[in-house]
Order: sequence, then structure tokens, then C-alpha cells
Amino acid sequence: MVCVLPPDGTKGTVVRKTYGTFRNDLGRMRGWLKMLRETEIAMESTGVFWWPAWIVLEGQGFRLLLVNPAQVKALQGRKSDKRDAKRIAEFLQDGRLDASFVPPPEIRHLRQLLRYRLSLLYQRTQVHNHIRDLFETASLKLSSAASDLLGVSGRRIIEAMIAGEDSPELLSARLRGSLQKKKKLARESLKGYINEFHRQMLDMHYRQYEFICKQVQELETEISRRMQPYDPQITLLKTIPGVDRMVAWHLIAELGAWARGSTQQRAPRLLLQSARPLE
Repeated sequence: MVCVLPPDGTKGTVVRKTYGTFRNDLGRMRGWLKMLRETEIAMESTGVFWWPAWIVLEGQGFRLLLVNPAQVKALQGRKSDKRDAKRIAEFLQDGRLDASFVPPPEIRHLRQLLRYRLSLLYQRTQVHNHIRDLFETASLKLSSAASDLLGVSGRRIIEAMIAGEDSPELLSARLRGSLQKKKKLARESLKGYINEFHRQMLDMHYRQYEFICKQVQELETEISRRMQPYDPQITLLKTIPGVDRMVAWHLIAELGAWARGSTQQRAPRLLLQSARPLE
């Protein structure tokens, strides 16, 4: 539902039109708004459903405002698409709306990639926990010797188990690094009741874990490539105590990275002009 008001201070008719949400429908909406020579457009933020309209209007000469639904909340019992559209238009005309922050496409892409990375890390943790629980059902207590069940030594032992090895002596011989000092404890912890079912489940969980790790690695490579234009900002952010490269990536993806004097819409900005740590 699109509502267009007459120019402020003039008499005219309020015009409303309804469009579908397919690309061609939204393209016709854009053409109609251009024909009317509209310059300012406000829309309510509703989940992800505002994105198609925003994308088709972005970069087309309009000043776009995304509005928090709480700011244009309807009175009880008086909510409808027609009323909502007119109320938003009136609020826009009166200058009563505050724009929500919508970053430019390149920042939006970084935000999606980094949020997806966090989702993958969560999935990886879940798989790690499944492997830990599977070990418990087989009375294997390797976590008593190895704090990281899927570290270098843990992976070597898991791979041997999947291949059919069940000798505690041979499995504990696969320990590496400082864990070799715990070989006796590890040998005792590997005296369990692993059977073919456990091996099948362990094989599936381990392959899933490896696949997610590969996805995370590929994702980080792509994020690093896309972050190259922001290397100066990342360098400055890392001068802040506690901020490493990954934290800097998230700050830029969530807040943007504009320099002073940017012409972007008013929004939270990451202004990086000095290498001095924040007080």
C-alpha cells in the first residue's frame, strides 16, 4: 500500500495505490513514484519484508527512511494498511520520523557474512557437544585427559576410532604435544565400550564437524577479502585494548566505517580519525 500526499501547504487529493511484491510489481511502483516526482519515501520496518521495496528504490534519487514500527504505532482498533500508509506519510511530511540505520550494500553484505559465521560457529559447537556425549555413552572419558576433545590429539584418536582401532594403548600413542605427559591417564580414559554403532555415529558427527570448519575457513577468507578497503579503520580499531581483528570486523559490519564529512543518512557512525586509544 503506497500513499502519496499533496505537497505540503497545498490542497490536493491523497493518492493511494496497491502493488504486489514481485519484482515487476515493485518496478511499476518505482516508475509511478518517479512520475509523480516524489523525493522522500518512508516505510515501516516489518521483519525482512521491507527489503524488496527498499532495494528497488535504493539509489534511484529518493531519500529513503526506514521507520521503527513503535514510532508509527496505530491506535488500538484503528490499524489497517490504508491508515498506516497515510499516517506514515503525514509523519514524514511533518518531520516527525527518525530514520533507522540502513548501511550501504557493501556493509550489509559484510554484516550477513559475519552473522552467518557466528551461526556456523554455533552449529560447530553443537556437533562438538554431540561427539562429547557420544563418548560418554561409550564410557570413553578422553575429555578427562584432553581439555579440547577436537584438538590435534583428539582428532587423531577419533580418526583412528572411526577406522576401527579400539586398543587404548594404540589410541593413546596418538597423543601429541603436552598431552604425551598424560598418556597413562589417556590410556585409562580410552577403556570404553565402543561398538560399530558408535563408530557410525562418530563418523557422521566428525565429517559434519570437518565440513563446518571448512565452511568457516572459506567464509573468513571471503570476509578478509571484502574487508581490505577498510584496512585503515581496522588498524585504528585494533589500537583499542581488547579489540582484535575479528572484533574490528564486527564493529565495521554493524556500525559502518564512514569518515567525517560523509553524505550518508544520519546514523550511528564509526568515526576513525585518530590512532589514540579511547579513554
